[in-house]
Amino acid sequence: MGEQGSTVWMVHARTGQNGLKGRLVLEGSMLVFRPDSKKVAETEFRLAEVKRVRGLRFSPVVELRLARPGSPPVVGFYFVKPPSLERPEGPRPFKKQSVRRRAARELREGNARKREEVAEWVQLLRRAVAG
Repeated sequence: MGEQGSTVWMVHARTGQNGLKGRLVLEGSMLVFRPDSKKVAETEFRLAEVKRVRGLRFSPVVELRLARPGSPPVVGFYFVKPPSLERPEGPRPFKKQSVRRRAARELREGNARKREEVAEWVQLLRRAVAG
């Protein structure tokens, strides 16, 4: 964690539901997301611009609320691949509720594997934001 970072998917209004996969690293007064894709630049978040840090209950997600002009006000970092909410095509497409239930189950399972890592990031970021 911290200097070595964690593998996450950054999700916000501009990335879409699937987000961008990369590494999350805390470097001094900056939280840095380094995408795996060479086509996308890294994203830096000044800790002074972070209004709130929270871990989402029962899911492996850290959410940041930002006071940053020109950027999405909420950014989520998924510590597992975000589940798809797309209905599979075929002769028997799943009902919308079934897709949501499957996605919620995947997040709960991911939370069981990543709970400690997510909790460490939440604590680290809260301390860093508080100064």
